[in-house]
Amino acid sequence: MALRPETHFLLRRLHSLSGVVPIGVFLCEHMVTNSFSRDPEKYNFIVTKLILGMPKPLFMGAELGVLLVPIAFHVLLGMVITRQGSVNQFQYTYSKNWAYLLQRVTGILTLIFLLTHVGSLRIPQIWNEEWAHMMHTDPYWATRTYFRDGGYALGGWYAIGVACASFHFGNGLWTFLVSWGIVIGRRTQAMAHMACLGVWLGVMGIGLFGLTGFYDGDISDKHERERDQASAAEGTEVHVPAGGEGSGH
Repeated sequence: MALRPETHFLLRRLHSLSGVVPIGVFLCEHMVTNSFSRDPEKYNFIVTKLILGMPKPLFMGAELGVLLVPIAFHVLLGMVITRQGSVNQFQYTYSKNWAYLLQRVTGILTLIFLLTHVGSLRIPQIWNEEWAHMMHTDPYWATRTYFRDGGYALGGWYAIGVACASFHFGNGLWTFLVSWGIVIGRRTQAMAHMACLGVWLGVMGIGLFGLTGFYDGDISDKHERERDQASAAEGTEVHVPAGGEGSGH
C-alpha cells in the first residue's frame, strides 16, 4: 500500500535529519577520535576514559538509542528511497544527477562497510573476553593488531569505507540544508554546496589520517616498548590474543 503524500514527505525529512543528527555527528566524532591514533597514549585515554568510561547503562543506551535505532531507520528508509528513485546521469550530465547517483552508491557501500566493521570489531567483544579486556585497557594495540593481521588489503577497504561514508555525509548534509529550507536562493545554496564539499574532504582527510596511525611501524614499536616496560615494572606479562579481532572505536 502506497504511503500518503504527507507521510512520505515527513519520512523523507526525518531520513535526511537522521543522517545529520545523530549519525553525522557520531561519524565526525569517530573520525576525530581515531585521528589520535598517531599518539597511542591520547587515543587510549579518549577511548577508555571519555567513551568507555561512561556508566554502562548510559553507554548501552547511547549505542541503542543514538546509533543502532537511527542507523537502522536511515538504512531501511534509504533502501526504499533508492528503489523508488530514478537516475538520469547518463542522459543529463548535470552535477546534481551525478551527486544523486553517488549518494545512492556510497550509501550501499557504506552499509556494507559498516556491517563488516561492526561484525569484525564490536560484536566479537561480546564473547571474546580477551579482546574485551584489551579494549578497556589498550584499545590502540588491539586495533593495531587487527589492522596488522589484515594487512594493507584491509587498510584499503577501510580507506574506501571512510571515503564513502564521508561523501555520503557531506552530500547528505547539503540535501538536508536545502530540503529543510535552511539555505534558500542560488547564491546561498552555491556557498552551502562548497561548504559541504569541504566537510566531505575534511572528514575524509581526518579519517584517512587516523587510519595511518595503525599502520605506522615506528609508532606501534614505540608503544609496544612502553607497554613491555610498564608490564615489567608491574611484574605482569603482556598477552596479545591471536587472531584479527581488535577493539576499535
